[in-house]
Amino acid sequence: MQTGWLDTAGDFYPCAVFDHIAEAEEIVNDLGLVSRTKYHADEILLEHGWVQITRSLIGVKEQNIFWDRFLTEYQKNFLRPYFEENDEPICFVAKMRWDYETGNT
Repeated sequence: MQTGWLDTAGDFYPCAVFDHIAEAEEIVNDLGLVSRTKYHADEILLEHGWVQITRSLIGVKEQNIFWDRFLTEYQKNFLRPYFEENDEPICFVAKMRWDYETGNT
């Protein structure tokens, strides 16, 4: 799985593993996104319903996937192969949230 940002329409913005902040700043500036409560660009994207996809940095080669709001159907359709069809290791917290939001048990 590539790392990057996934918008609410299911469009993926790839970036290198350590470039999420820079990519978030570029996206926030390009789209003119603002927040009354958040300052950092990555927090602003999450607040606006975006999903961050990155790799774990603690020895385990799993994907870390973060989101603050409920996933859209477009985001679920993009992420479904990784959660349900691939052998790609996904962090436990993301998998639990995925199962909750999609009704998987």
